Amino acid sequence: MASTQGLTPNATYNYSNIGNSIINFIVRDENGCVDSSKKLVYIRDTLDPSNNGISYVTVKDKQEVQINWLKSQISVFKEYLVFEDEANILTPIYSSTNIIDTNFIDNNNVTVDSRRYCYTTRITDTCLRTGPPIKSHCTIFLRAAGAGLGETELRWTHYEGWDRRLNYQIYRKHPDSSDFRILTTVDGTQNVYIDDSLCDINYCYYIICNNRNGI
Repeated sequence: MASTQGLTPNATYNYSNIGNSIINFIVRDENGCVDSSKKLVYIRDTLDPSNNGISYVTVKDKQEVQINWLKSQISVFKEYLVFEDEANILTPIYSSTNIIDTNFIDNNNVTVDSRRYCYTTRITDTCLRTGPPIKSHCTIFLRAAGAGLGETELRWTHYEGWDRRLNYQIYRKHPDSSDFRILTTVDGTQNVYIDDSLCDINYCYYIICNNRNGI
């Protein structure tokens, strides 16, 4: 049993373990008179709940973005909170008290042709403490423009959220085809590509970013 004593009216003791503890408080005055009080108290965790973070976000179609996060490992889990992060302004878009619920599709006024979308998460525990937001993940915003005769320049914003990007895979669809086919793979540090030897027709493109862990 831990104990402490002090010679001032403001004696303190710091508990290092979470859970129930019996506090036996004894006061002795300068004349030797003693009074005491015993009470069972619950010692709470003062640390923020840990957050495993987002694994990736991905564009599902022109009006949908899917956010995928890692399952919480804390025993006192209460709720996931998902936010859109626009220039560090966090807007709540989803919450779930189901610990195995680890993805959400944002389709509320989403237009991926106009800008990129960033997301972050927070976790609340059963003591109603909410941890800080983790590193945001941002979708790729791809733009295509004519670069010369028979050429199209592709520019995109980097995928954000991972420490390192392995590569980008660029896909192209011919107007006479129903399927996209891989055009090329470029390094994860690159965000510009010139597609040449093209006919004077409209092509469609999309791009995938790959992480070094295979995501």
